[in-house]
Amino acid sequence: MIETHINIKALKERTADDKQLAQDLLQILKKSLQTKLGELVDAIVDSNYNLIAFLLHKLKTSVATLGFDKLKAEIESVEQEAQNNSSTFDYKTKINCIFISLNNHITELNKILNT
Repeated sequence: MIETHINIKALKERTADDKQLAQDLLQILKKSLQTKLGELVDAIVDSNYNLIAFLLHKLKTSVATLGFDKLKAEIESVEQEAQNNSSTFDYKTKINCIFISLNNHITELNKILNT
């Protein structure tokens, strides 16, 4: 499991310390989670490594903006596997782990932003 850690300093820098902007970005991410997961699962089933890499790159950008640095690094490593067309890599397990951790990060950031 990926440690739930939020880089608040980075989040504040990326949002100009605008708490409402951070909340809005978090809500956008939350609303898109099911769609993102479904797209990734479909790409994995199809062994479409270019699409997996593309979708992970977009997700990586979202989590990086919110200061989820350790999660970003994990997404980046899976993205690299897809870019290398690694057919033996266990994408399903890694994506599952990423989304579980993402939910934990979202919960934690929600607590932080609502205090």
